Amino acid sequence: MMTLIFWSKLPQFRPGLNSGYQPPSSPPTGSSATGDPSGLAYATLALGIASWVLLPVIAAVVGAIMGWIELKNIESGKSSAAGKTVTKIGFWLSVANVGLVVIGTCLSVGAVVLFFGSFAALMAAAGVAGA
Repeated sequence: MMTLIFWSKLPQFRPGLNSGYQPPSSPPTGSSATGDPSGLAYATLALGIASWVLLPVIAAVVGAIMGWIELKNIESGKSSAAGKTVTKIGFWLSVANVGLVVIGTCLSVGAVVLFFGSFAALMAAAGVAGA
């Protein structure tokens, strides 16, 4: 008996009746990209990944330059906008790796200078080395 009352109160849930919902006829249009990403976009992504795995300095610098060029091509309309995300990922992977290489190099040089400088100071204080 409760089931009959429930179904009578909610007619939109009864089988065979239209609930008023109409599915969209086509996907919404907007600024979606058309076409496929260019080869330069995929090359930028490949170099961005390779800069972390195989060739840290070379692949990172080349990937950053190629990514910059491809992003400018996408903005000017020379390349398909479908490759924008792929290009950005490869570009930022490369840029992050270049930044880490620069920071690591500075820290390494500083550590070497500090080590050998303190070693030279200790030898000078002991009277073994000049000055």
